Amino acid sequence: MTTATTTIETPTPETYWHQTRRPLPCLVFLIPLLTLYEVGLLWATKHGGDLETVQNGADSWMRWAIEQVGFSPAYVMPFVILLIFTFWQMWTREPWKMDGEVMLGMLGESLVLAVGLMVVGRVQDLAFNRIETSQVVASLSESGTTVERLVSFVGAGIYEETLFRLMLLPAVYYCMTGLGIPSPISMTLAMTASALAFAGAHHVGPMAEEFIWFNFIFRWVAGLFFASVFVLRGFGIAVGAHAAYDILVGVLQFQL
Repeated sequence: MTTATTTIETPTPETYWHQTRRPLPCLVFLIPLLTLYEVGLLWATKHGGDLETVQNGADSWMRWAIEQVGFSPAYVMPFVILLIFTFWQMWTREPWKMDGEVMLGMLGESLVLAVGLMVVGRVQDLAFNRIETSQVVASLSESGTTVERLVSFVGAGIYEETLFRLMLLPAVYYCMTGLGIPSPISMTLAMTASALAFAGAHHVGPMAEEFIWFNFIFRWVAGLFFASVFVLRGFGIAVGAHAAYDILVGVLQFQL
């Protein structure tokens, strides 16, 4: 006589690598960064600070676009980002829960990736035979107080990643695939286009910088770096790595 045994398969818990790409952890990770930046803008406005020094360029462009359709950019912009991830979480129908350790992991990974980008910058220094030149940083500005620069760099992480990675990169990708271009080629072109737009944006508008090939190429490479992080590790870590790099180099003056 044989005895039948029933095996009950229990679902394996989500790994950290999967959770960081989910909308809920990205949303929770963004909330304190958004709060810091928006409160910092209000503080600068009410205390006579230079708003242009604190406000990120990508943020000001998107707020201007929202204002053109009749909405108040001061209140709409941060909620747009929060609503995107809230509706994304609802659309995926994934559980509204996550491991608490994920936030610490995302913070640590952001710092590691920021240092990794510093290594990339140092390699470019060597390639250009410019070891004596300090590394540049996307959106780096030495003007303003330490607090103003801190707030500005957090805003760069949030809104530059929102504009160039969360919005532009998928838009280019789906346009390419819609034209019948294979997905790997479409993704490569989308990442390259978003990186070039990111680099070029620093030389457009009233706060445009003088065009220097060294700086442009570094920002293009940095754009590819952040695009890779966005595709492979998710939006939250891309924002964290971007903000962490800017703060390490632009505020703490950390160099390799």
